[in-house]
Amino acid sequence: MRIILIGFMGSGKSSIAKLLGKQLGWKVLDTDELIEEKYNCKISELFESKGESSFREIEYDILNGIKLIDQCIISTGGGIIEFEKNIELIKSNAKVVYLKTNPEKVFEFTKNDDHRPLLDVENPMETIRTKIKMREPLYESLADIQIDACDQSLEVSTAIIIDELKPI
Repeated sequence: MRIILIGFMGSGKSSIAKLLGKQLGWKVLDTDELIEEKYNCKISELFESKGESSFREIEYDILNGIKLIDQCIISTGGGIIEFEKNIELIKSNAKVVYLKTNPEKVFEFTKNDDHRPLLDVENPMETIRTKIKMREPLYESLADIQIDACDQSLEVSTAIIIDELKPI
């Protein structure tokens, strides 16, 4: 089995993946990190040079390449669920955890980060609101477990996930 973390940027996916990996003794994979390693450049540079649709293909290739790795935690990019081919990969042999957040928390977490290509716009808060509203039904439909990651620590969110997984 694998645990795949989905959710909007800034929801804590990478941090919680590391905590889960440590507590479960499982390998941790981050799709964004794997992409940056493979292409030897930042996600923002890939977005800019190749465009979003090509980037989503790259995400698919990375996710497809790790689909058979068992006992691992996979942290994904926030938009990975927008690409139809990723959905079957996300659901295969995995428990999917949706880390739910709100626009204010995302903005606070990302406002000084210049490596967020979707927020390199005139009104990033409006973009965040629009994208969360659009993606939320997709996140929810894929999730086996939903965690409200807004008002609790990463450690508490991790403990809740582990508790939810216990019946498995």
